[in-house]
Amino acid sequence: MADQRAQYTEEAVGAGHPTKADVVNRLALVEHNTDGTHKAVQPWVDKTDSRALGTVYQNTSGRDICLAVSVQGAAAAQLSAQLLAGASNPPTVQVGRFVVRVNADAGVNHIGALFASVGVGHYYKAVDGFGTATLEKWSESPAGS
Repeated sequence: MADQRAQYTEEAVGAGHPTKADVVNRLALVEHNTDGTHKAVQPWVDKTDSRALGTVYQNTSGRDICLAVSVQGAAAAQLSAQLLAGASNPPTVQVGRFVVRVNADAGVNHIGALFASVGVGHYYKAVDGFGTATLEKWSESPAGS
């Protein structure tokens, strides 16, 4: 986004002028409505149906995004997953990881979650560490929302 601050070359004009742009309130209005309330933020979006472990995706949203990925594994198995991100495809920078090496109680699956932010244009993927994980939930939201 371009710099929205009033510049020294601009005339200090407030709201309601019949022919000139509102320079005084421009910066505040980037994230607020004219009555001072916050503009609607982008919510977390459930992407589970369109995402898979081991597949590379690219952030083409035009702004940084936040990821929340949870995986589950059988009670009798170890569970591991990691998030990779970076400017190259495939991404190689580990931005999140967890490992569960103990068995869960009978009938109770392991569940682990990973969180990260991904820069504009960068690639990202979630990887199953031991071959025992299944995707439970994958959500994304613009950073700062």
